[in-house]
Amino acid sequence: PFTLFDSMLRFTKRTDLWNEATVSGGTTNFLTNESSIELKTTVASGDTVLRRSRRYFPYQPGKSLMMMASFAGNQPLAGLVQEVGYFDDNNGIMLRANGTTVQFVVRSKASGSVIENVINQSSWNIDTFTGLDFSKVNILIIDLEWLGVGRVRCGFVVDGEIRYCHEFNHANNINSVYMTSAVLPVSYRIHNSSAIASAATLKQICTSVVSEGGYQPSGPIYIAGR
Repeated sequence: PFTLFDSMLRFTKRTDLWNEATVSGGTTNFLTNESSIELKTTVASGDTVLRRSRRYFPYQPGKSLMMMASFAGNQPLAGLVQEVGYFDDNNGIMLRANGTTVQFVVRSKASGSVIENVINQSSWNIDTFTGLDFSKVNILIIDLEWLGVGRVRCGFVVDGEIRYCHEFNHANNINSVYMTSAVLPVSYRIHNSSAIASAATLKQICTSVVSEGGYQPSGPIYIAGR
């Protein structure tokens, strides 16, 4: 394994690594003693907080890309959307609590429009993980074989062991690539799609992105000053 990115929020929000955007009453709060960041919304419809890595991480064909992200979600509420994963606005893979329904999602703009393949927890094809408590601290794991048409596995690390819950199989099943690109950022997002019963908090903790099977840079590397 070759580490492409790791982030600990031990002392600051790490604005060198993460972008942050808030809408309406959305706010963030750095928790010094928890080495975490609260993404917070009020009860108002439209409140949103998004924290997204500044970098889009390189993918190399023939090597698995693995992402792990630790978080503590809010107790799922009607009207509240919580998302953690490897995604941007057009493509990616994520864990989502949409209201009271927990889902794994593959988002794609391969057709020219953003389309999502959404699998509810009750339909996960490896382990429906009925004991999952979204409001507790959890470690999300996603590994993906892109090659345009490969497999995606999603699950959690529990008691030191990887517990895969669902896999999306694309080869020999679809007519084109399952998403436009595997070069994507890590994102944490909380959003009120409607008014909610009580203020909500999603905690961002640690993140790692790894190229499994090594990594061999090719071509020039560019850096944009900010």
